[in-house]
Amino acid sequence: MSNIEFEEPRNIRRDYGIQNNPKMVQWLLDKNIAKDTQQATYVLIGIAILAIILTIIIITSGGATDDSDYDPTIQPEDILFEQQ
Repeated sequence: MSNIEFEEPRNIRRDYGIQNNPKMVQWLLDKNIAKDTQQATYVLIGIAILAIILTIIIITSGGATDDSDYDPTIQPEDILFEQQ
């Protein structure tokens, strides 16, 4: 039992000092849309705010804009018998 030997890994890679950018930030930097990481972050925040505003506009618009065809006195049964 005393003949046990442990091998230590020889190629230990330590990247503690290297800072990796997120993929979307790196894409903005590669496409020259942003000059540095901070500017890319601001662009992404702007896109997120724009998406939220568009979502609110779409939700509050409701979809139906013309209520001239609406008749509250019509019942579903009337519509079914009308089509026959």
